[in-house]
Amino acid sequence: MNKILVLTGPTATGKSSLSIELAEKFNLEIVNIDSMQVYKYFNIGTDKPDNTILEKYPHHLISYVEPDEFFDVKRYINDADKIVENILSRKKIPLFVGGTGLYIKCFLFGIIAEESDDSKLREYFNQFSFEYLYSKLKIIDYKSYKKIKKNDKYRTVRALSYFYNSGKLISEIREQHKFQKPRYNYLKFAISFNREELYEKINKRVDSMIEKGLIDETVNLIDRGYENTRPMNGIGYREIKLFLQGKLTKDSAINLIKQNTRKYAKRQITWFKKENDITWINSQNKKSIFKKIENFLQDWLWLKILIFKTNFSTN
Repeated sequence: MNKILVLTGPTATGKSSLSIELAEKFNLEIVNIDSMQVYKYFNIGTDKPDNTILEKYPHHLISYVEPDEFFDVKRYINDADKIVENILSRKKIPLFVGGTGLYIKCFLFGIIAEESDDSKLREYFNQFSFEYLYSKLKIIDYKSYKKIKKNDKYRTVRALSYFYNSGKLISEIREQHKFQKPRYNYLKFAISFNREELYEKINKRVDSMIEKGLIDETVNLIDRGYENTRPMNGIGYREIKLFLQGKLTKDSAINLIKQNTRKYAKRQITWFKKENDITWINSQNKKSIFKKIENFLQDWLWLKILIFKTNFSTN
């Protein structure tokens, strides 16, 4: 079975910087597995690597989907499988990097049901208010209702359209993933931080995004007609949009971004802590993950040669 590496974990834990270090050391190719970084033009708010990094270390499946284009996990899996095949054919190892837990699980274990939500049904449901749809979901699929946060119309519509298209509850389908066999031989690891330190890193990163021009980027995206697209509903953009509409002050919008990002990180931590296939590593102890990766990839002769050459040249 083909081998891949997955670097995941909560937002702001330094996945991007560690992925570059690993790519250099082990001759890996980075593949994005963040559901927001797939969209073009949404750069600062999704914390994409800057152009200098992307030119030196090409990233797959990043900035390749139009903001107003429908994109889901099924398409991601199809695209990612092709990328993996290409990378492996060139005797390299894919390193998937991102914190979208659902995408990671579905990519590693597959989607059980062939049926998916229907575009015409989505269009039909989008005519109704979120409150009406949310109450409808509560009756039809209570488990999904409890997991979907308020005002998340996208996931509410998806759960409803999935049910009316397939006759199955999307919550039950996701439960079945617990019994699926993996599609790849993988090593999945995540960087661990204590809660207070992580929240401080989040606050600083939001300040950095504002300094880099998040407000100007949002204005530009709205001017280009992307105001009502899915990525515009992502954390950072939706709060700045409220500021631009005069519904929040600038400081209130920034503080709300920090608050919502911390809440998102908390949900990510809850998700990943439930998974028993993650190797948690301390950010200050990189040698331990280097050793684990070497052991995982030890049957690749070309990697042994590469490691020998690297060690020889640095001694």
